[in-house]
Amino acid sequence: MKLSAYILAVFVALVSGTSFAAQEFTAYSKPAFEQAQSQSKPIIVHVHADWCSTCMKQVPALSKILSDPSLAGIEALRVNYDKDRDFLMMNRIPNQSVILVFKNGKEVLRMNGVTDANQMLTKIKSVI
Repeated sequence: MKLSAYILAVFVALVSGTSFAAQEFTAYSKPAFEQAQSQSKPIIVHVHADWCSTCMKQVPALSKILSDPSLAGIEALRVNYDKDRDFLMMNRIPNQSVILVFKNGKEVLRMNGVTDANQMLTKIKSVI
């Protein structure tokens, strides 16, 4: 997010009286993933490829659901399908556009190719 867009978003949030707690995906790293698991935080993992049209549709939907107050405190990581091969092999992920949810260190949900924010949110809420 560009600095000017961020400043504008903060200003709008302040003027409108709403809180600004937009959560965003962090790039996957093994230490970040292990730390989130050790803290028993629920974790959403988006397996993304820059060239994938379905992945591109998932990004705004995932951003929307991360703003839901019921998901406050959830860790959000984005796995690069073309680079993070260790994660893909460890979790048996054969393709991109996969959304995983981990709870207490275990995978509790796997969605392939889902792009609808409401469907994502309903399924995620049902497992966390």
